[in-house]
Parts: sequence; structure tokens; C-alpha cells
Amino acid sequence: MLFENPYGRGRNWLLQQKRFEEPSLIIHNRRDYCDYYIKPTMFYFYNFKPSIFPKKVMKYTYHELILIDEQSTRERSLMSKEFAYNFINQYILGIR
Repeated sequence: MLFENPYGRGRNWLLQQKRFEEPSLIIHNRRDYCDYYIKPTMFYFYNFKPSIFPKKVMKYTYHELILIDEQSTRERSLMSKEFAYNFINQYILGIR
């Protein structure tokens, strides 16, 4: 199971409880993986471990930056298809 949640102070009350462990992965800038937003996001991997490579910035084509304040709550929660594709390839399938 893979669990995704925004990362930041005050937003994650439930996830900060003692029964939750530290996130398996935190992406501070989702645009690095070709998303629309810079939004920091944390991921919890259960029953499998993410493929973690040495820290190397991948080169992806950026979408036009969209300011979060200009979007509705629903639109802010969406991720680009490219972000999902790049995330799955790098952290689940282990493809660089």
C-alpha cells in the first residue's frame, strides 16, 4: 500500500500521532518530478520499500507553474500524469 499526504506543519495531525511512523519518502518540490505545483508531499510505503537511488536530480520537463492560491481545493489535490508516471518509475519500479 502506498499512502500519499501533503507535508507541512499543522496539516497532518493524524499522521503525527505516535502510532504512525516517519514517512518513507518526502518530496519537497513535486515540480522536480514534472508536477504542476511545488507542494511538499510525504509518502508512506507499507509491505514494500521504495527504490531509493543516490541523491541525483532527475531532469524532467516542467509544466507551467500554477500558483496554489489560484486553484480550487480539488484542483490543488490533483497531480499531473507525468508526476505519477515519473514517481512510479523511479520509486516503485526502480527505473531511473
